[in-house]
Amino acid sequence: MPTRLPRRALAAVTVLSLLVPLIGSPSVVRGAGVVDQALRRYPYLSDAVGPYVTINWATDRSATTASVRYGPVGSCSQTSAAATRTTITVAAQTEYQWRTELTLQPDTAYCYRVFLGSVDLLGTDPAPTFRTQVAAGSGGAFSFAVFGDWGSVDDNSNNSNQANLMSQIAASGARFAVTTGDTGYQSGSQTVYGDLVQTGHDTSAIFGPSFWTVPGRSIPLFNTQGNHGFTGTPLTNWPQSRAVALSGGRYLSEQYCCTNGTLAATYPSQWYAFDAGNSRFYVLTAAWSDGNNGTAAPYRNDYDNHWTPSSAEYVWLKHDLETHAGTHKFAFFHYPLYSDNPTENSNLYLRGSGSLEGLLAQHGVDMAFNGHAHLYQRNLPPNGGIVTYVTGGGGATPEPIGPCTPTDAYGIGWSNSKSKGSSCGGASAPTAIAQVYHFLLVTVNGDAVTVAPTDSTGRQFDVMTYRADTEPPTAPTGLTATANGSTRVDLTWTAASDNLGVTGYEVYRDGTQVATVGTVTAYGDSGLAPGTAYSYTVRARDAAGNRSPTSAPAAVTTGATIPTAPPAPSGLAASAGDARVNLAWNAVSAADSYSVKRATSSGGPFATIATALTATAYADTTVANGTTYWYVVSAVNGGGESANSNSASATPTGAPPPPPPPPSQPIFSDDFESGTLSSWNSSGGLTVQSTLAHQGTWAVRGATTTGRTYAKKYLPATYNEGYFRIWFYLGSGSPSQVNLMRYRTSTDGSIAYLYVATDGTLGLRSDAGGTTVPGSTAVATDAWHSLEMHAAVNGGSGSVEVWLDGGLVNDLSSGSINLGTSPIGRIQIGEVQSGRTYDVTFDDVAFATSRIGP
Repeated sequence: MPTRLPRRALAAVTVLSLLVPLIGSPSVVRGAGVVDQALRRYPYLSDAVGPYVTINWATDRSATTASVRYGPVGSCSQTSAAATRTTITVAAQTEYQWRTELTLQPDTAYCYRVFLGSVDLLGTDPAPTFRTQVAAGSGGAFSFAVFGDWGSVDDNSNNSNQANLMSQIAASGARFAVTTGDTGYQSGSQTVYGDLVQTGHDTSAIFGPSFWTVPGRSIPLFNTQGNHGFTGTPLTNWPQSRAVALSGGRYLSEQYCCTNGTLAATYPSQWYAFDAGNSRFYVLTAAWSDGNNGTAAPYRNDYDNHWTPSSAEYVWLKHDLETHAGTHKFAFFHYPLYSDNPTENSNLYLRGSGSLEGLLAQHGVDMAFNGHAHLYQRNLPPNGGIVTYVTGGGGATPEPIGPCTPTDAYGIGWSNSKSKGSSCGGASAPTAIAQVYHFLLVTVNGDAVTVAPTDSTGRQFDVMTYRADTEPPTAPTGLTATANGSTRVDLTWTAASDNLGVTGYEVYRDGTQVATVGTVTAYGDSGLAPGTAYSYTVRARDAAGNRSPTSAPAAVTTGATIPTAPPAPSGLAASAGDARVNLAWNAVSAADSYSVKRATSSGGPFATIATALTATAYADTTVANGTTYWYVVSAVNGGGESANSNSASATPTGAPPPPPPPPSQPIFSDDFESGTLSSWNSSGGLTVQSTLAHQGTWAVRGATTTGRTYAKKYLPATYNEGYFRIWFYLGSGSPSQVNLMRYRTSTDGSIAYLYVATDGTLGLRSDAGGTTVPGSTAVATDAWHSLEMHAAVNGGSGSVEVWLDGGLVNDLSSGSINLGTSPIGRIQIGEVQSGRTYDVTFDDVAFATSRIGP
């Protein structure tokens, strides 16, 4: 027996298939004359929810009435029910699509026959049999099939590998099937779906005699929307009215307009849930039309239309997850969270705690099934994530897998150009393309879930069993809340316990969750109102999403507002004149006034010579020529006096004093508050957005799975020395190297750049000198950082200094490094190289010839 593990942890075991026998054997269309010539689509099942099921079929238009006769197995014509019709066109032939919605007994075996007028359309074929859905709440074992990216044929409507796979599904014992999208290549039209009699290019790829005709008569199907065929055709062909109505979902075509410059268009909104046994199933839309992208890529358009916290689908899913408990929950959607296919790659927009992945993980979803990439891939759950499968081997042309990522536990693919298999994780490369065509047979047996991938030859591989953890942690104890000044409260508590370990804690202020922390047992809640009473509680959570009871509350009142002293002034400069010293310094925004102090030695003591100054300049005329004087300045407000500024000295000589130097001004700066990239000469892949900014409203983001997110600025002159500063925010979903800032020559040659390596450390590369300097300083993700790079080009013996968050990065601040001989002529943020996956945001960019600072 497998070890009890969290739902999203894995146990590798040897499994004998746990199959629920199918009532009756599926019949096969044996040739012309077996079924009536009026039958165009063999009857197939959908909407198997509780006691309900829908029987669907298509005919020619030789009659205008149709019906189903059905009954318990052995009495197939006991009851008759009329059908309703919709007119469809398949390869220029007009047909009737029929359906009948039946209300039956749950978990009961039935058989049926379909009629056009009084004609039995099945002729000499035996009556198909099926079993209604497993009763909700029952604990019996059952199996279901999962597959996707299917319905692809040659010019003669043939696909032997897909046909073999359909036969394997028919014989698998699955009670129902769920797809992961992309049903019917390429367009998903009624012609691609096809019928029993018509053949040709992209014709009859679903309802041809060898395809869904074989399992569909006995296995109900729940279809997931993909980017291919992003139209209303699937809504007609796979009616799910009962499932949608019972779950409050959505299943219709409606207008979307006009996110990211996309055109107004009518697209399917398809999301709903249903129950089977002790499990709940979520069929979701995570896809977008490839032909209507505007200024963004399809992944971004899908996210902005379906998965922002205010999107209708996200709101519905969150509510349904919160209001439905159960042993198991499964999700099905098209775009993959984790994919090692180089073209159909991972969707970073849906990953992480703040997006769809986090929503599913927080509410105890066992696993998600995705398609899009035409391969098989099983992924380990990241911290705060869930187990995911990519199953896109249902019939479309397979694709290769790789480069491999650490989350990929087992993956296989196929290169058609090389006629060669590829693999990741613990898999061996397939030796035949038939091994990549596959479906997943998922068996639920109490708290255990077994996933058995099965290829088109009937071989099972990478069989895994997962066991649900239904035991919640204990409640945290010993919660204390201590006011830390007027706007912060510090919390501590004693760790909770769990059978498999606590993975995090939820912190609530006055009943509203304000934070989720890891396994630490402390939290600082800041930004509070002074002199205000608050009540805190804490809950523990395990990897399965189980939550503990709430801790005992802890009450606290923040302190009254206490003014704080301003920061010290910077940039103090002194210049000598005839019996005078002129001083100037940088303004401090929090200062009400300034005080000037003077000494006749560099170390002091300093005596105050002027107070209550409101200007940032002062002339000391109480000095003698020939004597050196040292000065410091402090800032003052209602909270007190700041520390002293830097010191500056001057010696009056009797010569006319030069004017004080102005504070350093950048040669170029852009805070993106124009809402555009108009200050840059060229760019690509970066998006100006207001969701995440260092300060102000706007910043630019490069969230990509293909690389090439950059902007270049041509400087007004060339410089042998420069200071280049950015603020950047690195998202946690950034598995590739992220190049941040680069110096270039006036002819666009690369001089040097700073990057964050795949291990999360800051590094330096001199392209001009062919030198890489790996660093040891780790860059925290999901936080803003300032980064400044001083580069001095000196004929091959240049130097570099690097500051991160104001501190010198010693191992990258080289005393001598070859930066070539060409001066600096351009600066660049981001990266022009393709094939990388990262999420980085830039703000407050500046270039100057002296230190800029954070």
